[in-house]
Amino acid sequence: MEIAGRLSRGRETLRRGCSAETGRAAAHDVDTSVGIRATPTRIVSAETGRFRRRRDYVGDPRASAPGSKRPKKSVSRSRRYASGSGSIVVRGKTSVEKVRSGRMAIIATELPYQVCKSDLLEKTAEAVNAKRLTGIADLRDESDRDGMRVVYELKRDANPSVVLSNLFKSTRLQTSFAANMVAVDAIRDEHGVEDPEKKAPVRLTLRSALDRWLRFRFDCVRRRSAHEERRAAARLHIVEGLLLAQANADAVVALIRAADAPDDARQKLIDGSPGLKPLSEDQARAVLALTLSRLTSLAAGELAAEETDLQTNLERLRSQLSDDAVVYDVIIDELQDVKKRFATPRRTQLIEEEQEFSEEDVVENDRSAVLVSRGNYVKRTSLKEFAAQGRGGRGRRAAPLAVEHLVTCRDHDTLLCISDAGVAYGVRAFHVPAASRLAKGAPVPQILPVDQERTIQGLLAVDTATLNGDAEGADESYVVVLTKRGLIKRTKLSAFSGLSARGLIAVRLSEGDAVHSAALCTLADSLVIATASGRAVRYDVTDVKETSRATRGVKGLSLKDDDELVAMDVVPPSKSHVLLLTQKGYGKRVPVDELKARSRTSAGVQAIKFRAAGDALVGVRAVSDGDEVLMITDAGVVVRQAASGVTAQSRTATGVRVQAAAADDACAFLSVVPPDVKLDDAE
Repeated sequence: MEIAGRLSRGRETLRRGCSAETGRAAAHDVDTSVGIRATPTRIVSAETGRFRRRRDYVGDPRASAPGSKRPKKSVSRSRRYASGSGSIVVRGKTSVEKVRSGRMAIIATELPYQVCKSDLLEKTAEAVNAKRLTGIADLRDESDRDGMRVVYELKRDANPSVVLSNLFKSTRLQTSFAANMVAVDAIRDEHGVEDPEKKAPVRLTLRSALDRWLRFRFDCVRRRSAHEERRAAARLHIVEGLLLAQANADAVVALIRAADAPDDARQKLIDGSPGLKPLSEDQARAVLALTLSRLTSLAAGELAAEETDLQTNLERLRSQLSDDAVVYDVIIDELQDVKKRFATPRRTQLIEEEQEFSEEDVVENDRSAVLVSRGNYVKRTSLKEFAAQGRGGRGRRAAPLAVEHLVTCRDHDTLLCISDAGVAYGVRAFHVPAASRLAKGAPVPQILPVDQERTIQGLLAVDTATLNGDAEGADESYVVVLTKRGLIKRTKLSAFSGLSARGLIAVRLSEGDAVHSAALCTLADSLVIATASGRAVRYDVTDVKETSRATRGVKGLSLKDDDELVAMDVVPPSKSHVLLLTQKGYGKRVPVDELKARSRTSAGVQAIKFRAAGDALVGVRAVSDGDEVLMITDAGVVVRQAASGVTAQSRTATGVRVQAAAADDACAFLSVVPPDVKLDDAE
């Protein structure tokens, strides 16, 4: 059943999803024209910095971030601050819970601005049904009058963090808004001087925007102070005239009664008289407008108090006009007042800014087997498809073509692919197309830039941190390459740190030679090289001189004319046995001590005798009792079993049946499952 058909509230809920939310949301949080549930979680850096003086404002915009964390890296934010352009990421508010079914579920309780719930649900259901989104078993809308609740129920084997990353990347559960700080401003000439008469749109950085805002506020405060100073000075002038008139009330009354008309009285007040100082025209008009009640002693006290207040206010305003520092103090006080009066709790949550999702963030680090088949096909298959079997099992078919190389790895590992021409390529394991056991896979040239006639001879799984030199002990790792003519070379793994799909030279080959195999090792390891006739030679890694990438190798063993190389493996000190596998499905474990270290130029010792005529050695791997091995036939049948299930025997023994291959089939390859990739039977 498709997820779209299991939405709990059906099409009616989807149809009413927007309007139902609109009525519950606050007006300033919702665009009611489209019915948006707001109050999102925003990934944004709100640092604006504080200043005490003009010289102190925002030096580093990341210096102060109330309510947010300072990230270790912030490329997009730094670009947004430094250039004035960028984007603001808005993410829905989510949590992970266990639901009644016992499964984990991602719960979305708030959506980004301008995202309609019904559209989000429909598009998510389409993506799940089209398999663009994986790990989601069911999608439900459990919203009610108490608020929004969208449930993404996960499959039992799904990783919630990976699914959530995919939802953020592939749906509108995460959106972004362009941030372009553009304003019409005075443009600068070639000398950097602003011309106030010439203005044009200008993109501002954070520092320049704050600088212009500060200059604007400075001008506003100073102009306001000048205006208030003029009004206060004018009022003080009037109050002084009124106080003078009150002090000489009898003379003023007598002068006014002796006048023929109001204009005559005003002129006499301006001219003055014995016992009365001359007044200005404004003072004279104010005196004539007085009522008799204003001549009382109470009114006189009020005017005296007003005069004192005006003088104090004028002193303050004139200091703002003459001292820049006082203006900046006023700006600070006003901002503090705004903060106090409008201290509304933040509706969004500021969290540590994150980089763009990488492919690694949305791919689970599963355990897989990467197979290269005959015909230059490659695929990645989950190890869960290869159940463990006992010794002598027939196995499970892994590919329709003969398997030539197999490596087990984590999906986040880097695959070091060395072609027969000696060129090394790098590709992340999750870039190899995933396919079922019976699928053929994708052509190698679709993944790596190799010619169709070229084949992959060395397939190594390397931890990406180790390859990049970030992991502990990365400098102690080496790549060993063996050619078909028996030449061998050792190069530091760090020499491949810049590895990409374009390729790097891994070994210089003489004409007619080609790469046979490759392996990873350390200086504490030894190497074992085996031939088809069952002979094997072992010597220390240090016997092979370290060289750079673009060099030839040295002699690795002496090959007889009728013999050929079949396998090379690294024997760490922790491995107690070497497991050998023949074409007919026979194998055994030989103690490492029985393969005594010899010279590189020797032909080695006989490591196995063949029970059946025409049999030949096809694989050799160093193992310990806790290891698991994968054995592959020409027909692509894979057997996975414990290495301890293979009998330990001496060098001269013929081995036991370890894989019951069909009469027309033959064993072709042997691989060890790394300890960190092994699967439990419960899985």
